[in-house]
Amino acid sequence: MSTNIADHEVELRAILTNAQRHRVVRALRSIGATQRGVEALTDVYFCPRSVRSFKAIEMDEIGSFSLRLRTRRAGGISTSNLNIKVITRRGDHHAWEEHESGVGSFDEMKHILTTVGFKPFFTMKKQRRTYVRGRFTAVVEDIAGFGPIIEVEVLTSKRDAPRAKLRIHAFLESIGVQASQIVPKSVTNLLMHKMTKF
Repeated sequence: MSTNIADHEVELRAILTNAQRHRVVRALRSIGATQRGVEALTDVYFCPRSVRSFKAIEMDEIGSFSLRLRTRRAGGISTSNLNIKVITRRGDHHAWEEHESGVGSFDEMKHILTTVGFKPFFTMKKQRRTYVRGRFTAVVEDIAGFGPIIEVEVLTSKRDAPRAKLRIHAFLESIGVQASQIVPKSVTNLLMHKMTKF
């Protein structure tokens, strides 16, 4: 398989203050980012039924993965999809191999997953605004029970992932987000650590 295939999602995430959230949105607009809409998302994460602790499924080793079922509501229309992110470099939570497919029924897919040996272990609700500028996609999210964050991503190849991270750092800095605000893994990982109960 060629290492130049654009199948790697490289993303960095940062925690924002409530006041900063508005400044970041203004900065995105000022650099010409186009808003692509507002969505309400509910994410349900699954793990093998035998798992009894978050440590057992925390994504660090190559080949470890997250399995997420999402329902999205935008413009009065609801859609659902199934997503998997697979670690390709040990401990690297900023670049993944990612695959996703739409599903006809959120409830039926949940039933399928539980029937074949998975269980839901974490649910997150958020409102998302998406902005696009060139190769960058920036999402500003308000997570229920947590607050605002920004995630900036680029789709690239595995070989170019390290350079893509540097470009994202520069992009975040250009809209007023400091390197110290970037989370080492993901906000989802942070919340899973705090809230998951098995």
